[in-house]
Amino acid sequence: GYRVRTENARYRHDTRRIVTDAAVVVEGDRLELRGDGLEVDLAGEGMRLHHNVSMRFEPESGAPPG
Repeated sequence: GYRVRTENARYRHDTRRIVTDAAVVVEGDRLELRGDGLEVDLAGEGMRLHHNVSMRFEPESGAPPG
C-alpha cells in the first residue's frame, strides 16, 4: 500500500474526492512521490499530483539497472 502525508486535506463528499493545495509526500515500498497539491478520486481510485512533482524509485536489490 501507499502512505500519503500532508499538512491539511479536505474530503468532498459530493464528488468522493480528497483534495489539498499543500505539499504532499506519497510513499510506497520502494517509491516516493513529492509534489504540491493533490486530488484523490475515491470512486475511480485515481490520484493526481499537481505541481513541482518529483519521484524516487528504488529497484529491487539484485535487479539489473535500466
